[in-house]
Amino acid sequence: MSTPPVMGRREKTRRDAFRVRYTICCSAFLLFYAVVLCLDEVYNFYLAIVPMLLVPLVLLTAALVTSFAINVFRRRWRATLSVLVAPVIALSSFGLFYRLGVTPELIRLEFSKSIYLAEVDALPTADGPRLECWNWGGTGGAAVANTFRNLVYDESDQIALPPSARSAAWGGKASGAGKGKCSAVPPETGDAQVSVNHLEGHFYVIEQLYQ
Repeated sequence: MSTPPVMGRREKTRRDAFRVRYTICCSAFLLFYAVVLCLDEVYNFYLAIVPMLLVPLVLLTAALVTSFAINVFRRRWRATLSVLVAPVIALSSFGLFYRLGVTPELIRLEFSKSIYLAEVDALPTADGPRLECWNWGGTGGAAVANTFRNLVYDESDQIALPPSARSAAWGGKASGAGKGKCSAVPPETGDAQVSVNHLEGHFYVIEQLYQ
Protein backbone atom coordinates (compact mmCIF):
# COMPACT_ATOMS: atom_id res chain seq x y z
CA MET A 1 0.00 0.00 0.00
CA SER A 2 1.58 3.26 -1.15
CA THR A 3 1.78 6.40 0.98
CA PRO A 4 -0.60 9.18 -0.10
CA PRO A 5 1.26 12.12 -1.77
CA VAL A 6 0.11 14.62 0.88
CA MET A 7 1.30 12.45 3.75
CA GLY A 8 4.59 11.85 1.95
CA ARG A 9 5.18 15.59 1.61
CA ARG A 10 4.33 16.17 5.27
CA GLU A 11 6.74 13.46 6.37
CA LYS A 12 9.48 14.92 4.20
CA THR A 13 8.85 18.41 5.60
CA ARG A 14 8.90 17.08 9.16
CA ARG A 15 12.27 15.42 8.61
CA ASP A 16 13.68 18.41 6.76
CA ALA A 17 13.23 20.97 9.54
CA PHE A 18 15.53 23.45 11.25
CA ARG A 19 17.14 21.55 14.13
CA VAL A 20 17.85 23.57 17.28
CA ARG A 21 19.80 20.70 18.82
CA TYR A 22 22.91 21.59 16.81
CA THR A 23 22.95 25.09 18.32
CA ILE A 24 22.37 23.60 21.78
CA CYS A 25 25.35 21.26 21.32
CA CYS A 26 27.62 24.12 20.22
CA SER A 27 26.44 26.29 23.13
CA ALA A 28 27.03 23.44 25.58
CA PHE A 29 30.61 23.10 24.34
CA LEU A 30 31.26 26.83 24.74
CA LEU A 31 29.83 26.69 28.26
CA PHE A 32 32.05 23.71 29.05
CA TYR A 33 35.01 25.63 27.61
CA ALA A 34 34.31 28.61 29.88
CA VAL A 35 33.91 26.40 32.97
CA VAL A 36 37.21 24.61 32.29
CA LEU A 37 39.02 27.93 31.92
CA CYS A 38 37.56 29.11 35.24
CA LEU A 39 38.64 25.92 36.98
CA ASP A 40 42.07 26.21 35.38
CA GLU A 41 42.55 29.54 37.15
CA VAL A 42 41.93 27.81 40.48
CA TYR A 43 43.62 24.42 39.98
CA ASN A 44 46.08 25.17 37.13
CA PHE A 45 45.62 22.11 34.93
CA TYR A 46 48.79 23.06 33.00
CA LEU A 47 49.20 20.80 29.92
CA ALA A 48 46.22 18.63 30.92
CA ILE A 49 43.93 21.40 29.74
CA VAL A 50 44.84 20.61 26.11
CA PRO A 51 43.14 17.17 25.94
CA MET A 52 40.34 18.41 28.22
CA LEU A 53 39.34 20.94 25.57
CA LEU A 54 40.60 19.21 22.42
CA VAL A 55 38.75 15.90 22.83
CA PRO A 56 35.26 17.47 23.18
CA LEU A 57 36.06 19.83 20.29
CA VAL A 58 37.04 16.92 18.02
CA LEU A 59 33.89 14.98 18.97
CA LEU A 60 31.66 18.00 18.35
CA THR A 61 33.32 18.73 15.01
CA ALA A 62 32.95 15.10 13.91
CA ALA A 63 29.27 15.08 14.88
CA LEU A 64 28.56 18.31 12.98
CA VAL A 65 30.44 17.18 9.87
CA THR A 66 28.64 13.83 9.90
CA SER A 67 25.24 15.47 10.33
CA PHE A 68 26.03 17.93 7.55
CA ALA A 69 27.01 15.14 5.15
CA ILE A 70 23.93 13.03 5.96
CA ASN A 71 21.54 15.97 5.51
CA VAL A 72 23.15 16.99 2.22
CA PHE A 73 23.00 13.39 0.94
CA ARG A 74 19.30 13.18 1.84
CA ARG A 75 18.62 16.69 0.47
CA ARG A 76 17.38 18.03 3.80
CA TRP A 77 18.32 21.64 3.16
CA ARG A 78 16.72 23.17 6.25
CA ALA A 79 18.52 20.66 8.47
CA THR A 80 21.74 21.32 6.53
CA LEU A 81 21.37 25.04 7.16
CA SER A 82 20.80 24.43 10.88
CA VAL A 83 24.14 22.61 11.05
CA LEU A 84 25.98 25.43 9.26
CA VAL A 85 24.61 28.28 11.37
CA ALA A 86 24.77 26.48 14.75
CA PRO A 87 28.38 27.52 15.57
CA VAL A 88 27.66 31.08 14.39
CA ILE A 89 24.57 31.42 16.59
CA ALA A 90 26.35 29.94 19.63
CA LEU A 91 29.45 32.14 19.23
CA SER A 92 27.34 35.25 18.65
CA SER A 93 25.27 34.57 21.76
CA PHE A 94 28.32 34.10 23.98
CA GLY A 95 29.97 37.13 22.37
CA LEU A 96 26.93 39.22 23.24
CA PHE A 97 27.07 38.10 26.88
CA TYR A 98 30.77 39.00 26.96
CA ARG A 99 30.09 42.47 25.56
CA LEU A 100 27.43 42.94 28.23
CA GLY A 101 30.06 42.18 30.88
CA VAL A 102 28.94 38.65 31.73
CA THR A 103 32.40 37.06 31.86
CA PRO A 104 33.72 33.92 33.61
CA GLU A 105 35.48 36.20 36.11
CA LEU A 106 32.25 37.97 37.01
CA ILE A 107 30.40 34.67 37.43
CA ARG A 108 33.20 33.41 39.68
CA LEU A 109 32.95 36.57 41.76
CA GLU A 110 29.19 36.25 42.16
CA PHE A 111 29.52 32.72 43.58
CA SER A 112 31.71 33.92 46.48
CA LYS A 113 30.85 37.60 46.62
CA SER A 114 29.18 37.38 50.03
CA ILE A 115 32.38 35.92 51.54
CA TYR A 116 34.54 38.68 50.08
CA LEU A 117 32.16 41.39 51.26
CA ALA A 118 32.12 39.89 54.76
CA GLU A 119 35.91 40.20 54.91
CA VAL A 120 35.70 43.76 53.62
CA ASP A 121 33.09 44.66 56.26
CA ALA A 122 35.50 43.39 58.92
CA LEU A 123 38.15 45.92 57.88
CA PRO A 124 38.47 49.15 59.93
CA THR A 125 36.85 52.23 58.39
CA ALA A 126 38.85 54.81 60.36
CA ASP A 127 41.73 54.63 57.86
CA GLY A 128 39.63 55.81 54.94
CA PRO A 129 38.44 53.83 51.93
CA ARG A 130 38.86 50.10 52.46
CA LEU A 131 41.21 48.03 50.33
CA GLU A 132 41.63 44.25 50.25
CA CYS A 133 43.20 41.69 47.94
CA TRP A 134 42.80 37.95 47.34
CA ASN A 135 44.96 35.53 45.40
CA TRP A 136 42.85 34.27 42.48
CA GLY A 137 45.35 31.69 41.26
CA GLY A 138 47.04 31.42 37.91
CA THR A 139 47.60 29.31 34.84
CA GLY A 140 50.57 28.00 32.89
CA GLY A 141 53.86 26.38 33.82
CA ALA A 142 57.30 25.59 32.43
CA ALA A 143 57.84 26.41 28.74
CA VAL A 144 54.42 28.07 28.39
CA ALA A 145 52.97 31.49 29.20
CA ASN A 146 52.12 32.08 32.85
CA THR A 147 49.20 34.16 34.05
CA PHE A 148 48.56 35.24 37.64
CA ARG A 149 45.38 36.92 38.89
CA ASN A 150 44.49 38.83 42.02
CA LEU A 151 41.03 39.98 43.01
CA VAL A 152 41.02 43.46 44.53
CA TYR A 153 38.34 45.39 46.38
CA ASP A 154 39.23 49.09 46.23
CA GLU A 155 36.67 51.41 47.77
CA SER A 156 38.50 54.44 46.36
CA ASP A 157 38.77 52.93 42.85
CA GLN A 158 42.28 54.35 42.53
CA ILE A 159 43.53 51.03 41.24
CA ALA A 160 41.86 51.88 37.92
CA LEU A 161 43.92 55.08 37.64
CA PRO A 162 47.40 55.39 36.09
CA PRO A 163 50.17 54.84 38.68
CA SER A 164 51.08 58.54 38.63
CA ALA A 165 47.52 59.50 39.56
CA ARG A 166 47.30 57.29 42.65
CA SER A 167 47.87 58.91 46.03
CA ALA A 168 50.79 58.06 48.30
CA ALA A 169 48.33 57.02 51.01
CA TRP A 170 46.74 54.55 48.61
CA GLY A 171 50.14 53.13 47.69
CA GLY A 172 51.01 52.56 51.33
CA LYS A 173 47.71 50.87 52.01
CA ALA A 174 47.88 48.75 48.85
CA SER A 175 51.35 47.42 49.64
CA GLY A 176 50.01 45.98 52.89
CA ALA A 177 46.73 44.64 51.57
CA GLY A 178 46.10 41.00 50.87
CA LYS A 179 47.10 37.67 52.29
CA GLY A 180 49.79 35.30 51.13
CA LYS A 181 51.00 35.70 47.53
CA CYS A 182 48.77 38.64 46.79
CA SER A 183 49.34 42.31 46.11
CA ALA A 184 46.91 45.08 45.31
CA VAL A 185 49.70 46.98 43.57
CA PRO A 186 50.07 46.10 39.87
CA PRO A 187 53.78 45.40 39.28
CA GLU A 188 55.57 47.94 37.11
CA THR A 189 58.02 45.70 35.30
CA GLY A 190 58.87 45.01 31.71
CA ASP A 191 58.69 41.26 32.31
CA ALA A 192 54.92 41.20 32.66
CA GLN A 193 51.94 42.47 30.73
CA VAL A 194 49.65 43.85 33.43
CA SER A 195 45.98 44.70 33.05
CA VAL A 196 43.42 45.91 35.57
CA ASN A 197 39.88 44.86 34.68
CA HIS A 198 36.79 46.17 36.43
CA LEU A 199 34.22 43.52 37.36
CA GLU A 200 31.48 45.36 39.22
CA GLY A 201 31.19 47.86 42.04
CA HIS A 202 34.61 48.22 43.68
CA PHE A 203 35.87 44.80 42.56
CA TYR A 204 38.77 44.54 40.09
CA VAL A 205 40.98 41.79 38.72
CA ILE A 206 44.72 42.34 38.26
CA GLU A 207 46.09 40.04 35.56
CA GLN A 208 49.81 39.53 35.08
CA LEU A 209 50.95 37.72 31.93
CA TYR A 210 54.54 36.43 31.69
CA GLN A 211 55.67 35.04 28.33
